[in-house]
Amino acid sequence: MTDELLIFVGYSDDAKGEAQAVRELEPQLQDTLNRLNEVAASHSKYVFLKIFNWDYDARLGVGGQSYAISPELERAAVTVFVFKERIGRVTWKELTECRERKKENRIPVIAFFSQNHQNPERMNLLEVSEAWSDLLRKKKELTEDWCEDNSRSVTPLETYRDRDHLKQILFKKLEDILPSLIRAENKTRDGYESCQSIPHLNELTSLDQITDQTEYSSQAVLNLTRKSRQ
Repeated sequence: MTDELLIFVGYSDDAKGEAQAVRELEPQLQDTLNRLNEVAASHSKYVFLKIFNWDYDARLGVGGQSYAISPELERAAVTVFVFKERIGRVTWKELTECRERKKENRIPVIAFFSQNHQNPERMNLLEVSEAWSDLLRKKKELTEDWCEDNSRSVTPLETYRDRDHLKQILFKKLEDILPSLIRAENKTRDGYESCQSIPHLNELTSLDQITDQTEYSSQAVLNLTRKSRQ
């Protein structure tokens, strides 16, 4: 669907509960998208927001992952990867493919890691401790070239304590990202921005001006929305 903003969630089997918690954010994020669309009027192509969880949303048919999941990853506007106690081979491959996309095809990639091992009593099992060590190595690998000019690092984020904390910090991050996605889609077919013709959007695109603010402020967007209703 061309009017659907898709958020792809990648996870291993041990993080199914965390992925489901992420999926529960869909109604709140849809409300946020609706408020942003009131500001951007009809110029935003995104009308619906969908969080893709393959356990529920994978396409039915023959062809394996390349048929059931890969097309959704390709059309996603944002990818979220949630790790708990280990990193599965397929999930790591998905994350690596997102990082290695050409610059013009890159999308926001968000990776969350658990603050601590959720089952410390099982750490005396060799396979469990090895999986956790592998996760820590890959977590470090994701940001190890952070200072390089051509870095493909994923931005380090706060680790989550539990599912509620995960939902809290992820919602805030997505709430801040959504305005930039709306803004990116408010470009004409010729490749230049038509902000002059979009009511109220000039206020939303303050990143074009000199400022010491490095992220979108969701509160500022909400304040702008309230103004537009007056």
